[in-house]
Amino acid sequence: MKHSDDDMPGGRIPYPSASERDASIAMIVARGMPTRTRLADVVIALVRSVGLRDLFFGVWDCVFLGIMAAACLWGLLVAGAGGFLAAADGAGEGRLAVLMFLISPFLYEIVHLLVMLKERERRTLDLWRVCRWSFRRLAAVRMLAFGTISVLANTAGALAVDAASGRRLPLITMLGVSFASLFLFALGQLAADVRCAWSARAAVMPAAWLALSGIGWTCGGPVTALLERLPAAVSLGVAVGLAVLFVAALRRQMNVPAVRLARARA
Repeated sequence: MKHSDDDMPGGRIPYPSASERDASIAMIVARGMPTRTRLADVVIALVRSVGLRDLFFGVWDCVFLGIMAAACLWGLLVAGAGGFLAAADGAGEGRLAVLMFLISPFLYEIVHLLVMLKERERRTLDLWRVCRWSFRRLAAVRMLAFGTISVLANTAGALAVDAASGRRLPLITMLGVSFASLFLFALGQLAADVRCAWSARAAVMPAAWLALSGIGWTCGGPVTALLERLPAAVSLGVAVGLAVLFVAALRRQMNVPAVRLARARA
């Protein structure tokens, strides 16, 4: 600390230098601002601390029920794939893609809603909120797990549809449509979870998805023409971009203070 000639006992109070002021300001800002945590670090630390078994404690039946329901839907789509492609109006490929677009987020949404309904009914949401890990981080890791399970299920479903349809549609295009649908829906559901009350949160995205799919169904011919002109790599690239946005949104929600979330839902 610099001292002037008159900074002596009985003189003026010594002032910090510019570097000391900057260091003090940086320390105050570092202690006052919460550090942003990477989603990957949270996932690793939480799984090590809690474990997958306890992360889904009491809701494994919801996960199993969702997987069985999604398997039935994909089975129906596989069974009818040949019939759609044999449509006389030439819109079969587009309608098949619309059906894939419709059911691809089903597993993610049904598991998410069943878990939320069960924990709300059993009042275990409050129990999670008093645990060592914040509820937002637990929810983010769960949603990431639901997304991963859905990606695996959609991959298997797209492979089965590809085989049943005689490979009339490129597999990469079908994967792109399926993954883009999944992550677009997941982004919308995440926004609804953050900004809407419970009743709207559970209904707004399914209703919007049914309406969007209905529009696509009535426009089967233009959808088919679009798929024929669209490079397969572009559809998969769009899906990857939406997946990156979904992970970034999860990370952002995980770092939002609880007060801001409460105000957003008010």
